[in-house]
Amino acid sequence: MSIFGIRLRDTRRTKNLTQEKLAEATGLSQAAISQFEKGERVPTPSTTDKLAKFLGVERELLVGHEEVAGQAKILMRNLKELSPESRREITKIVEKYLRAEGKDEQNTPRT
Repeated sequence: MSIFGIRLRDTRRTKNLTQEKLAEATGLSQAAISQFEKGERVPTPSTTDKLAKFLGVERELLVGHEEVAGQAKILMRNLKELSPESRREITKIVEKYLRAEGKDEQNTPRT
């Protein structure tokens, strides 16, 4: 079961909602809610927003760091496909943004 699934299930139960009621209220199927809760299916960002809005919680409560980890995995996979020169250029851009935001750039991986 995914973190999202656990949090969705726990939040739904805290609100005394069945999967059927949550599905009906959000325009999703009960099967989709079940699959989300079991971690068999990942909701789109807009579906996550819809669920969070109906449940009256911030989307971050549902997704936690799972979404960030997924984005990082995709980014790393894409970076591997680039030439070393392109990766160096991207690193320079990231460092520029980190400096602008006053963040430590030492955590930026070198290529």
